[in-house]
This record gives sequence, C-alpha cells and structure tokens, in this order.
Amino acid sequence: MATHTTLDNKDPFLFDHEALEQIADRSAISQGLMFFKENRVISLDRDESTLWAQVEDEQRSDFPLDIEIVCDCDGKPRYHCTCDDGVDMICPHLVATLYAYADYCETAEGILSATDTAISDRIKRSR
Repeated sequence: MATHTTLDNKDPFLFDHEALEQIADRSAISQGLMFFKENRVISLDRDESTLWAQVEDEQRSDFPLDIEIVCDCDGKPRYHCTCDDGVDMICPHLVATLYAYADYCETAEGILSATDTAISDRIKRSR
C-alpha cells in the first residue's frame, strides 16, 4: 500500500488539485478524471476512517476493481487498489474515486443548502 499525506483539512478524503498533484502523477490524474467523467466509479461508501469504491476498468470488464483508502491514527491516508499498479503507486482508479467522492460531497452540500434555504424562507414567511 502506498502511503502519502494530504493537506490539512477536515475531511481527509477531499483533495484540491494541488494536493492531488502531490500524491499522483499527471498521467494518473488525467486518466482518473476521464474514468470519473465516464461514470466508471460504480459504488462509493465511507465511514469515519475508510473510503471504499468499486471502479470499472476497460481492461477488466468482467469485474470491478476494489478501492480502499484508510486514514491511520495520525490522519494519513493509505491507498489500495486491486489493479496491478494500485499497490505501489496512486493509480487512475484511486484518482477517479477521489473525484467521485468530491463530487458526491459537493452534490450533498448543495442539496443540504437548498433544504436549509427552503426552511429559512418558510420561517421568514411565517413571521
């Protein structure tokens, strides 16, 4: 498993572009972004210390690859993918997972913001 550090932020699974460039090479980032845009991340789940995903790969169409990103006690993530490259380096499947998670968080935040706005509007109207 590869071990790397992230920027100090509240969610250890959220990376900005600069932080992503610190852990992955440009080829992995480009291909991972392409996998994300092609909706190849088919499942995504997390708890307090682990992010899991399954990513389809064009070379292995018979089964998806399993992704696991685990934060250790110090908050440093460890990355693992069941592809051949995912043990020694940050592969495109891991990058696609990070993009999918960021997209999920942004979408969820937007939904919560819309709900909060609607509730706030209703409170104002009832006054």
